[in-house]
Amino acid sequence: MDTALRYFLPVYLLVYFAVVFLWRSYLVWKRIGFNPVPLGDTNIPINFIGMIFRVIAVVSVIIVLVYFVSSDWYQYLTPIVWLQEPVLTIIGLVLLVLSLVWILTAQVHIGNSWCL
Repeated sequence: MDTALRYFLPVYLLVYFAVVFLWRSYLVWKRIGFNPVPLGDTNIPINFIGMIFRVIAVVSVIIVLVYFVSSDWYQYLTPIVWLQEPVLTIIGLVLLVLSLVWILTAQVHIGNSWCL
């Protein structure tokens, strides 16, 4: 299970970022001609939230890559041991896949509303 999880998580992360961010952003950019996610340096709350989101995304990628490269290195990140039970791992994987399907479905149903 550990080996399969080590390969599944990086692939899932790539698919997740491609579906959630790149795919729809590209379609909107193609339609309107500019970046649909203009998070800049201005001092407004949405940019602060965007910065926090980017930090969380980078930390998540680092954690997944550390887990992929070495389980020994991953132990230095002090994982919560009781969350590594096989049943909880399977439940977590099912929730990951369901969340991706849910996000993809929501983005398809939003359709052209992204361009408003």
